[in-house]
Amino acid sequence: MAKRPGCGLATLALTLVLSGLAGCALAQPAAGADAPAGASVVEATLTIGGKDYAVEWFLPAGPALALVTVQHGFARHCSNLRETGLRLAEAGLMGLCVNASMAGGNPALAEALAVTLLSGIEAPGPLPLPARIVAGGHSAGGHFASRLGWQLAALAPDRLAGALLFDPVAANASFSGNLATVSAAGQRPVLAISANPSACNARNNAYPALNRVQAEALAAGRDG
Repeated sequence: MAKRPGCGLATLALTLVLSGLAGCALAQPAAGADAPAGASVVEATLTIGGKDYAVEWFLPAGPALALVTVQHGFARHCSNLRETGLRLAEAGLMGLCVNASMAGGNPALAEALAVTLLSGIEAPGPLPLPARIVAGGHSAGGHFASRLGWQLAALAPDRLAGALLFDPVAANASFSGNLATVSAAGQRPVLAISANPSACNARNNAYPALNRVQAEALAAGRDG
C-alpha cells in the first residue's frame, strides 16, 4: 500500500499497474486535452441490470492486457478519472467507468456489472473484452470495486486479476470481507494509493481492511 500526500494518481497508478497488476477529487483534464499517445476514450451507453448507463471506455492502441474498471467516487463523474483511465490505456489496459450514483459504494450496481462483464459484451470497435479483469475505483468507487471483485470471485474466479484502489473509502463493514475475498490470502494483488487522512477519505477508514488483506497474505507466505 503506497501512501502519498498529494493526488498524482495517474503516474502512481501506472507504477503500480506495471509492477503489480500489468486528495478529495482527482484532477480533471482541461477541455480539449490530448489523449496520451496510443490511447483513446469513447463515450457510450451500456445496459447493466436492465438499465442503460452512460459509460466511458478507455482503449489501448493494441490488444488489451486486461480490463480495469476505473470507477469514479461519490458526487464525481467519469470525466474526473479520464486522465487516469487514458494513462492506464496507454500502458496496455482497457478501462471502463460507469456514470452512476456511488452512494454507499452502490453494491447492487457492482454486482450487476460483474454479471454484465461476464455476459460476452464487447467494447466499442467492436473489441472483445480481455479475459482478465481488475476491479478498480476511487473513493466510494473503491467500495464499488471491492464488491465488483467479490462478485467476480464468486462467478468466475479465474477471470479476476485483483484490485487497484485510489484513496478507497469503506462504505460499510462489507468492504473488509469483499477485499479479503478478492485477495484470497494474497493469491491476487490488492493495491491501494492513499492520501493522508481527511474528511474526503473518511479518515482512511479503509486501512483496517487493507491491513487485514496484508496480514492474511503474509500469514499464507505470500507477498503482502
